[in-house]
Amino acid sequence: MSTETPKARRPIRSGVQLVIAGMVSIPVSIFSAQDTDSDGDLTNVCTAEAHADRPSTIRQVYRCPICEVESGFVKGKKVDDGLVVIPKEIIEKAEAATAELKGSIQMSVHDATEVNQMMPSGKSYYLTAKAGPAAESYVALAKLMEQRPDLTFVGQHAMKGGPAPYQLIVADGTLVLRQMARPDLVRERPQVDGDVSELKVQQFSAVLDMLKTNYDPTSFLSERSKVLTEYVSQQAPQAPAAAPGTVDTSITSLEDQLAAVLAQAQAQSQAAAEPAAPAKPARKRAAKKTTTASALKAVPTKVKASA
Repeated sequence: MSTETPKARRPIRSGVQLVIAGMVSIPVSIFSAQDTDSDGDLTNVCTAEAHADRPSTIRQVYRCPICEVESGFVKGKKVDDGLVVIPKEIIEKAEAATAELKGSIQMSVHDATEVNQMMPSGKSYYLTAKAGPAAESYVALAKLMEQRPDLTFVGQHAMKGGPAPYQLIVADGTLVLRQMARPDLVRERPQVDGDVSELKVQQFSAVLDMLKTNYDPTSFLSERSKVLTEYVSQQAPQAPAAAPGTVDTSITSLEDQLAAVLAQAQAQSQAAAEPAAPAKPARKRAAKKTTTASALKAVPTKVKASA
């Protein structure tokens, strides 16, 4: 059982006190347990004729439909057919109450059968603890929860989406916060009436036992994201090759960087070992021909003065 920090991940929040039944407090860090499906996310793009060769994403602009202004807005809430403007001090008071729920997770103990009837909602989060007393308490709590599946813990915490109830569960020795739906937001469950004999239920159970297979998580991957990812990878421009004498900075691991440097050194060594092409002999410049007339002009002539 490990309490190590997930690699290449930053905690959403650190130093949060996980308080169990008001008695045991464990300082933990909170990490997101799942990534967003960025491969399947699409955005609106403009390909107007004016810039068809350079598509552009759409920018959302907030504008008042009455006076056309685009700034200076305040917060409010729709009520029936009207609007109620909420003062800034009221919003600050509400945010202050939420801030108190960010520093700790107060967990109460409940019967798991009752809590399992709650509606799950939202995301899940991993909890980790640093080595030392915190890790010891963390591991002890995880083992206790594995040995006592009849017990469960529920508390309220405020993440980015605001306060919500969370159930504490354990998965392979890791404590997980699983968000639950707020009771005031859960809709009434529909009721379906039907007379079924116990024999039919047992027959149904026997058939399911025969059809049961091993769980394969990869069978639930998104085919939609796969199709979109393959197309985008084919259409996306390729990264330009690194110029001679430079190292590709996109390589992150030390092994890849050393391999790139070694390949570059070998290429330079091979280039230096190849015999250079023989240089062409310098072309001699033809001597300038001297004529008799020009030679005579170059010789100074003394004229004897007459008596």
